[in-house]
Amino acid sequence: MGTVELKLQTTEPTTPTPHLVQHFPNSPMMPIVVGSDLQTVARAHVDFDADFGPAYGITKGVHVRPSTGQVYAPVALWLDSLDLVLARLAAAATPRRMARIRGVAGAGQQHGSVYWNADAERLLASLDPDRGPLAAQLEPALAHPWSPNWQDQSTQDECDAFDAALGGREELAKVTGSGAHHVSAPSCILKNK
Repeated sequence: MGTVELKLQTTEPTTPTPHLVQHFPNSPMMPIVVGSDLQTVARAHVDFDADFGPAYGITKGVHVRPSTGQVYAPVALWLDSLDLVLARLAAAATPRRMARIRGVAGAGQQHGSVYWNADAERLLASLDPDRGPLAAQLEPALAHPWSPNWQDQSTQDECDAFDAALGGREELAKVTGSGAHHVSAPSCILKNK
């Protein structure tokens, strides 16, 4: 019977493979590029208000309608911010490092739903940097141009309807794991229906 010998690499490669890490919060957007050794290789920053406040009429990354409880952000703002922050990141990193990125990790804003239409899959698959900014290429793919923010309080009627449909908040929680919440996707979808 033969013997199998395993050799483990115990040292890091001399040039760690970079990975892009991005969180999509309310503001600011701050991606970093880290090597496989988890050391930061490059970073960039976009502040929604400072970079896009006048263009989108936002404060703290959102629009607020106190009379209705609505708090929402334009999806195009996020797309324009992604374009800008990636351009800044490319300027902060060497082209060689950017070309070597082998993984992308991301996290989205809690309850920042984006509603796509039937054209979304085709348009996402055909993105081309030579055809202009993301917002222009993807605007036709949006079923709704706004995304509710976690602070939104405008869906109380929809929350009440979900609770009532199953016999109360406690019953809904037994079935789904929680009662209805203002910015949960089902409440927002029902409101936008």
